[in-house]
Amino acid sequence: MPHAFFITGTGRSGTTTLAALLNTDPQAAVYHEPHGNEGQACIQAYCSEMAATAYIEKRREWIATHLNTGLNYGEVNGYLRFHADALRQAGYPVYQIIRDGRDVVRSGYSRNTYKFGHMTCMIEPKPGDLCFYDWLSMTRFERICWHWQMVNEYLADRVEDVLKFEDMIGNWEAVYWFTRQIGVDVDKETWKKKPVRNATIKHSLPVYDKWDMHLKDSFWRICGDTMAKFGYERR
Repeated sequence: MPHAFFITGTGRSGTTTLAALLNTDPQAAVYHEPHGNEGQACIQAYCSEMAATAYIEKRREWIATHLNTGLNYGEVNGYLRFHADALRQAGYPVYQIIRDGRDVVRSGYSRNTYKFGHMTCMIEPKPGDLCFYDWLSMTRFERICWHWQMVNEYLADRVEDVLKFEDMIGNWEAVYWFTRQIGVDVDKETWKKKPVRNATIKHSLPVYDKWDMHLKDSFWRICGDTMAKFGYERR
């Protein structure tokens, strides 16, 4: 019987590449952010569980229509990062894709994350968050670090399983077991040939090894516990 699943995470974590890989299964229709820019829905879900639930309810007909084709339906969609509870309540399993925070922060810094006018500027720490009182004095770099930490901690308690970006591109066994869990069949030879998509071409921040001590200290102060939780070592 056809089923639906959702995979989400922060931006710059390999969602485009993963969707393309999973969509090679002829028995599955896997989409990357099929409704385009859902930034407003992402912000509303962060602010309100009711808004998240209402948004997923609107999507149920779309999902049912696709399931009626006889194919499994999947989305790899970073905009749904704060809809995890709503998706689970609707009966859909949710999975997480995560990438080394050093690479995500570097990529996000080289794009528009937490630049004036970008959707991320509407996502700030809530009362009780360790960064709540420091937010106004935090640099853009620190805010991007916080966003990576916050999203991945939030999802960790709400998902069925986690796939690391580094495993997705370099560990066939991890990919095999993950795809079996979500009910998608990916061939090893196809996996070997799949290119990384939507990669950041030009970086305004150097690779981690060339960060100064202030950047490194800031990163580990904010992200260190989460990095360790997901098996990323300090170097």
